[in-house]
Amino acid sequence: MIQSRGAVLAILFLVMGALGIPLLWMNKAFSNAERWFWAVVVTLYTALLIYIAWRICMWSYHQIIG
Repeated sequence: MIQSRGAVLAILFLVMGALGIPLLWMNKAFSNAERWFWAVVVTLYTALLIYIAWRICMWSYHQIIG
């Protein structure tokens, strides 16, 4: 399963985010160009999710303190 392209992409986007990039690089089913592409996309996706969580926390904080 670790060599399945679909499984690796699902793990990257649904479970681990940027922490799963070593799993991507261990997979022989991806070319080097694809590895770089997916590593950048997953990193940006993870950064976006962190930013959204931060914005929600800040909105919640401002709602509490009034």
